[in-house]
Amino acid sequence: MSNNESFENCDYCREPLPKAGPGGMIADATGRRWFFCNRNCRGQWKAAREVTATPEKALRSITPKLTLGKPKPLSQAAIRRANRPSETSISTAIGKHLSDLGLWNTRTQSGAIKTASGHIMKLCRAGTPDRIFAAGLHVWIEVKRPGEVPSPDQVAAIAALKANGALVFVLDDATDLDFILDGLRNYQETINDINNDIRIIEADILHNLEMNRKARGK
Repeated sequence: MSNNESFENCDYCREPLPKAGPGGMIADATGRRWFFCNRNCRGQWKAAREVTATPEKALRSITPKLTLGKPKPLSQAAIRRANRPSETSISTAIGKHLSDLGLWNTRTQSGAIKTASGHIMKLCRAGTPDRIFAAGLHVWIEVKRPGEVPSPDQVAAIAALKANGALVFVLDDATDLDFILDGLRNYQETINDINNDIRIIEADILHNLEMNRKARGK
């Protein structure tokens, strides 16, 4: 097995694996399995590690070569970037906290993936916020690394959702989720009234749908 025990991230680029499953897997000479999000990552990893070689050669291929001279020290900016948590780790922490509270939540995935049959399957449209959960109201969350801001596609998606009555927040720290939940609790009575109105609207729409079906003879 690889160090990727939960099979959530690619063993090459460390991005989340597609929901449909890994895009490739390699078992090296020692029997250890490595999982990848696509064929490109699998090929790059294979070329770098030479996992199909003998264990001795594979060991030599991944052993760093000694170089002369003093290495250039990392800048403070590079050190800060390296120490920042990834979007995946922040999103995972948010999802776990919501699940621990018993709240329905899920992670979205934008872009496209290639299926096992070779077909391209489109996922959510570009800019879709990373997570959505239900706590009286539906709340969208765009997850960013500390210091980063939403892309133009994400800004447009957030604006469109807000224009249609959605609650959308940008978080770069999982602990900020508690402020959202506290705010929802403070307005619980208002949220309950909104949900009662929604059920009335839903019942009216269902009635009209049923009448339309009867008119069509179904």
